[in-house]
Amino acid sequence: MIEDSFLDEIKPPRHGGRVEEVARERGISPEEIIDFSANMNPLAPPESLGSYLADSVSSLELYPDDSYGKFRNAAIDFLGNESGAKLERKNVIPGNGSVEIFRLFIRAIATAGASTVLVPFPTFSEYALQSRLFGLEVDRKKYRELFGLDEAILSGYDAVFLCNPNNPTGTLRERETLVKFLEKARAAETFLVLDEAFNELSSPGASLAGFVYGFPNLIIVRSLTKAFTVPGLRIGYGLASGKLADRMEKLRPPWNLNYLAASIGRRFLEEEKELLKRSREYLEGERKRLREKLEDLGFSVYPSSANYLLFRTKETGLTAAEIVDRCLDYNVLVRNADSFYGVDEWHVRVAVKKRSDNEKLVRALEQAVD
Repeated sequence: MIEDSFLDEIKPPRHGGRVEEVARERGISPEEIIDFSANMNPLAPPESLGSYLADSVSSLELYPDDSYGKFRNAAIDFLGNESGAKLERKNVIPGNGSVEIFRLFIRAIATAGASTVLVPFPTFSEYALQSRLFGLEVDRKKYRELFGLDEAILSGYDAVFLCNPNNPTGTLRERETLVKFLEKARAAETFLVLDEAFNELSSPGASLAGFVYGFPNLIIVRSLTKAFTVPGLRIGYGLASGKLADRMEKLRPPWNLNYLAASIGRRFLEEEKELLKRSREYLEGERKRLREKLEDLGFSVYPSSANYLLFRTKETGLTAAEIVDRCLDYNVLVRNADSFYGVDEWHVRVAVKKRSDNEKLVRALEQAVD
């Protein structure tokens, strides 16, 4: 007989990208829906994805190389070019998406006696969920208060989670700000988990990948999902040093990256740097343009350095849920942001997509607020 557990009280968060679920509810095909609820690179996946897949299919009869040497080397070279980071294979932990990296880290510190983590709000919900699943207490503080915390307060936490650029706001913290916070966390003997899932589409120069060696309390989490628009492949990796890297590697399940994910992820990192450069340039201009359109409709839009925008709907008199429903009448799916801790029912998040799709979003929102 299974005893009652704290796990029984935990509810999984609601994420974006529920295209098939929404299509079933509305009796239409998934292809008819334009999905603004998930934040993917609108210029990806690269045209070469088909050839990458074809090249990999013949090797599916083999187990992946569980050392993932080629993937790790590709990540090291990529980060060296992007941010000047100097890393070794042992610093790179392959993951089945970024969530697995969070789990490996949390399990590593939980087995060493960790009890409490700090998660600012609003931010990605998996930090708190995964911590709670391993029995850790989660404390919350407003994001704007976080960088003012002193060493004495930080010492009360085993780890702090940060997302840069932050999800759902798109706020980017400069490298200098993050380094000062990292130094305080090291003095407090507190781990800093830095989620850089959207870094490649925002500001590679803000990455702290180059600080992994000097700060054994730092773990960086990276994802190829958003930058290359391959959520179905689940490709991520962590960066850490010292005991933490060693423990996470021991906890990593064997063959956790399937052959396709490891092979294609390596090719992306090696061969698609120009795509990322073009994507950043496109997103900077299109994000500004879309923001102006949203403001013209009466929405209050938060400043963003990412490939998505968070906006407030209260001035229109419509809740986020009402906006979502009305946009679905035009087969446009946007994200009700009230599932993010600390965000109320008046907030919607939308991805920045190709110009033609963004125009359809604007038209749907025009009809919604009319």
